[in-house]
Amino acid sequence: MNENTANDILRSKGLAATKQRVAIFLKIEECNCHFTAGELHRMLAEDKFRERVDLATVYRTIKTFERAGLLRCVAEIGSCRYYGRIDNCGFEHPHFYCRKCRRLFCLKTMKLDSKDIENLEKIGFEPQFLLLTVEGLCAQCSEGGHSKNGQDDRTQRSD
Repeated sequence: MNENTANDILRSKGLAATKQRVAIFLKIEECNCHFTAGELHRMLAEDKFRERVDLATVYRTIKTFERAGLLRCVAEIGSCRYYGRIDNCGFEHPHFYCRKCRRLFCLKTMKLDSKDIENLEKIGFEPQFLLLTVEGLCAQCSEGGHSKNGQDDRTQRSD
């Protein structure tokens, strides 16, 4: 995605396309699945060619993008929120959180039955989104394969 497309998307949501918002939006577009505000800030800091963005701006922009329908919270572990693009995270997209290494894994191969959602609708509920996070030990931690590795590689895909 280029800057012009990012500008158009932000404006279509009624948002001002500032240099910092565009830089944040483009970096989010590079993410495979999910990210935290801290991870997004680190990725932006590593990108020497884009606009410099402080952590407070990242938090404010995430909230703005969430209200505009560009992002949503995909998991909340303690006080840490993971976000994903609306178009990248399907309704049936669960996650697995490892309590030892603190990584969040996408479980795209694990599908939830859409009939369960339809049954809620039949009795008058109006589901808008689903958050499912399974917690436990990942394969590596349950085998003692690694210890907590800090902040660098906390998100993984399982598919």
